[in-house]
Amino acid sequence: MAEIGGEAVMSARAIAALERLARIEIASDTSVPLSCCFLSWIAVPTGDHAGVVETLVQSQPRPVPFSVGVYAADIDSRGGLDADPLDVYRRVFVTPELAGWTLVVGSWCDPGATERQNEVLEACERLSPRFGRAQAYWWSASQDGSAILIAEDGVVAPFLFTFR
Repeated sequence: MAEIGGEAVMSARAIAALERLARIEIASDTSVPLSCCFLSWIAVPTGDHAGVVETLVQSQPRPVPFSVGVYAADIDSRGGLDADPLDVYRRVFVTPELAGWTLVVGSWCDPGATERQNEVLEACERLSPRFGRAQAYWWSASQDGSAILIAEDGVVAPFLFTFR
């Protein structure tokens, strides 16, 4: 449904059906590898999923199975679904706890993108006082670059690695 316009083209009944399906799938959900063409994520050393969402998300989050969240991040990393180039920054997937970490996955998290650098830096500055650290990453499956940003206790480390 996301590929044909998302909620904007769906009836309330269809959205409710998808939400029921998501709740059923999440009950037996397991993680899958994060494999996106251009992978961006923020890593926070906490299992407090709700706290991460509360600190970052500015809209009503919707629960989705892990594989659906990864798929959405991959679609967005490839340029999104419509003509607006900024649409790739409109959604993220917040994972459940993975080995003591919660990940925020999606193009919105890219610390090396000119359009995103300031907001990603501010997001890490907001997360790190509450959780001790927040790390933003970008990695390309095409081997054409990577970027790293690290904030601890509200202060960004005095470097941003970008390799392209």
